[in-house]
Amino acid sequence: MTRLPLVILAAGRGSRFGGPKQIAPVGPSGELLCAYSAHDAARAGFGRILVVTGDQLAESIERSLRPVAEALGVTLAIVVQPSPEGTAHAVRCAGAVLRGPFAVANGDDWYGPAAIRSLAVALSSPGDRHVLVTYPVQNALSETGGVSRALCTLGGDGSLSGIEELREVRRIDGQVVGHRPDGTAVSLGAGDPVSMNLWGFRPSIIHHLDVRFAAFLRDRVAGSRNEFAVPTTIHALLQEAAIGVDVIMAGERPFGLTTQSDLPRIRTRIAQLVASGLYPPDLRSGRATFDTTPD
Repeated sequence: MTRLPLVILAAGRGSRFGGPKQIAPVGPSGELLCAYSAHDAARAGFGRILVVTGDQLAESIERSLRPVAEALGVTLAIVVQPSPEGTAHAVRCAGAVLRGPFAVANGDDWYGPAAIRSLAVALSSPGDRHVLVTYPVQNALSETGGVSRALCTLGGDGSLSGIEELREVRRIDGQVVGHRPDGTAVSLGAGDPVSMNLWGFRPSIIHHLDVRFAAFLRDRVAGSRNEFAVPTTIHALLQEAAIGVDVIMAGERPFGLTTQSDLPRIRTRIAQLVASGLYPPDLRSGRATFDTTPD
């Protein structure tokens, strides 16, 4: 359990942000948003942090996270994704240096310590079922605009039976609405479960990703901007009954960094969490002992 890895995906282009949002300082001592996931992971019992990023950002991310990791008592490794082929490709890159179960999180989202702790507990159990942490969509919206979320369908036993990526998910006239890639509008209930890419994977997922990635490259149309993404890949594997995925519904209110207009809100929210005692004012000082997320 002490060496359980958290893989942080930080290789996105940041086109809507207008630059590399992965290295935007949000904490009172200049911390990156992903540093708070590292803190929560260390407190939950994770022992390794692997950041998957592009070659141009690797040095900056390591320079920022290295003293935080040392203070937290976890090891840090940077894995360079050679080309931005998508989130499933990033997980596959990390898989080259992993042997056991591991968790996956976005580098530009805050999930909450209880959500990350739930993954540590789930991954400590034997078996080959994967795990997805979901949130009620009403808790996973942004105050500053539309966001990408993956709508989850659950089977009768509560496990994941399907997952569909939606864009520009937002509240419009009291109704939550998202859009499929083809522009079709989808209405969501306030409690519908959505994914923000917080997963717990068993080692067997890497074989499935290897097979799927080879097919993705073979079938991709020249010049296409399609990506090898986690939601679409997991959905396809579920339809083939190749994997099983258990679902944990988190009660926290996550937040993420999508555009420049998100920065003031996120910095304020982090400052509030620091003031509450959930995090120290400087993550380079180590872990806070307070272990409950304030409302």
